[in-house]
Amino acid sequence: MEISTQLNQISSGRLTQDKLVALIGLIRPSNATSGQVAQERFIELIKLLSTDEQKRIAFQQLIKQLIGSKNQIRLLTELGLSANPNFFSEFFGRIYEKIFPPAIDRSEAMDLLGEIFSSNKDYIWVESIPDSDWIKLFELAGFYRTGNPIVANEFFTPMLVSLQVLANRTCAMGLESEIMSRLPRYEKLDSPFVALASRMHRYTDAIDNFKEGDEEKVNKHFELIKSTIKQCADQLAQVRENSHRQGVSIKLVYLIYRINQNLNRLLELLTFTELGGEQKINKAVVFFKKLVGFENRKHSVKEHVIQNTDLLAYQIVEHTSHTGEHYISNNSKQYFRALWQSMGGGFVVIFVTWIKYGIDNVKAAPLVEGLLYSLNYSIAFITIYAAHFTLATKQPAMTASALASSLDSKKKEINLDQAAELIVKMARSQFISFFGNLVVVIPGAFFFAWGMHLFTGELIISEAKALKTLANNDAFASLSILYAGIAGVFLFLSGLISGYYDNKVDYAQLPKRIREHKFLRKYLSKKLLFRISRYLDRNLGGLAGNFFLGFFLGLAGFIGFITGLPFDVRHVTLASGSVSMSIYTLGFNLPIETFLSVGLGITFIGLMNFSVSFGLALFVAIKSRKVNFIQTKELLNIVYAHFLARPRDFFIPPRKKKIKTPNVV
Repeated sequence: MEISTQLNQISSGRLTQDKLVALIGLIRPSNATSGQVAQERFIELIKLLSTDEQKRIAFQQLIKQLIGSKNQIRLLTELGLSANPNFFSEFFGRIYEKIFPPAIDRSEAMDLLGEIFSSNKDYIWVESIPDSDWIKLFELAGFYRTGNPIVANEFFTPMLVSLQVLANRTCAMGLESEIMSRLPRYEKLDSPFVALASRMHRYTDAIDNFKEGDEEKVNKHFELIKSTIKQCADQLAQVRENSHRQGVSIKLVYLIYRINQNLNRLLELLTFTELGGEQKINKAVVFFKKLVGFENRKHSVKEHVIQNTDLLAYQIVEHTSHTGEHYISNNSKQYFRALWQSMGGGFVVIFVTWIKYGIDNVKAAPLVEGLLYSLNYSIAFITIYAAHFTLATKQPAMTASALASSLDSKKKEINLDQAAELIVKMARSQFISFFGNLVVVIPGAFFFAWGMHLFTGELIISEAKALKTLANNDAFASLSILYAGIAGVFLFLSGLISGYYDNKVDYAQLPKRIREHKFLRKYLSKKLLFRISRYLDRNLGGLAGNFFLGFFLGLAGFIGFITGLPFDVRHVTLASGSVSMSIYTLGFNLPIETFLSVGLGITFIGLMNFSVSFGLALFVAIKSRKVNFIQTKELLNIVYAHFLARPRDFFIPPRKKKIKTPNVV
């Protein structure tokens, strides 16, 4: 009865938008997900309007009066489209409008829609009501075409103006240097973005002056506009494809996103102007539902970030994926090379551990100490990278991207056996890297401490410091597992940073800039410049990732100190070196429980380093590629079956089967 009462109020007295707001408020369920409740109330409204002519006429007058008195152009050309010129102005603009919503302009149809569907979850129940029911309501609203064969009278002029606004805006964005520089061939030819604006003007002019017999001319204009929009979309697709070679930036991604938004809106509005187009009311319902969703989510910061960083994330992960392929050994030769490389990494860590305790003895201020730790780690990680050594903990973030690439079904049908084989190779490569690091670090650090004590007469680690080191790596009496998880996050971030800078090299054309730099060419030979540019092209990402990782690990303790939070890191290789030197200081007379708990601590630190960095990297890689992999259980079953049948393959490369040569008689 409440809906009936509200319709009676609409029928009597002055027609105002508050009455329509109140009517929608009666349909709105208390829980947005209660679609059944909303549908029942909606059907009640349709029945009342269908059976009571007075109520229907009053409802029609209210709707037509409100729509006729509002400016619809902003609704059609702005709602759901990013308005700000760059990513960050849109980002901060949304935050600002969340805190201070913009003032309502009652002359705008966009603000009318915002008042009617004021809850940010209204789009949920609006979507839940079937299109067929919305079509009935739209028909009861009584929109008619008189004087033009295109759209209802209330929308005719706003529709034509909106088409021209969108075409001109798209033309301007399509001619930005960010786009044109990636499509040089179009500088000598007619750009479809330029053609779009002029052709749209001719099309809307033909519609506005339409008379009987103009059908063929108007249809030709319509098809030409559709073709032009497709050409523009094809250009953007080409820019995205070129990004594999040229890199991308947030600015370019955001610009592509905005142009695509406007092209899609152009196509949507264009379908309403097609002569003889069927089921326009169906399309109107679909478009209306979209507008309600756009209105409810127009201040969503999360949605803005996700929609505008997908291509950049994909590029970063793609670079990481290519790097990750180098960490996977495919045969015995690569397997043993990985062993030697990881042993080299372990050797460097011994000296890193020694220098770390030397910094401890300086007793510097916490910030200075953190910076010294950072430089020590950064220089060590860069040395390991430059010498082509490896650290086992660097692999997971890289190899996860390679696995996600193999699960990307957009390119080809997924071969589960091949994916399972890749997982086996990854496990084997990860095992030998951990083994190579630790087989050198643990005994090497012990004997290094012994050698220093023998030649200098002093211990690298004092007894008090050694006891503290063992306590800090105890599996049960410390937060070492939590800190190992934090280190895993930093390892994951360093992988992303590597991919980001590899992408940056491509996007900024750094090698070419170096080769053509006037000052450098004046003092360096062309051959040397070429070698420098090629080295940075191939290695800047790796150098940057290792540099930042060093600072992440080195400053973690300082962050925990100044915040008072349990915030620190545990890195399995560094922790192993520290524990080994501490055991030399304390001797082997420690309780067996101490050895076991610290040994478990080192094991758990390694597992956490691996699982957190691998898990985060795999999640981001799958999300960036939009992989919808639904065969996880089947893939795991194949891997499990392989482990039961041939567990050795997860640790050691399988032997090559010898082909017997037949005896020749």
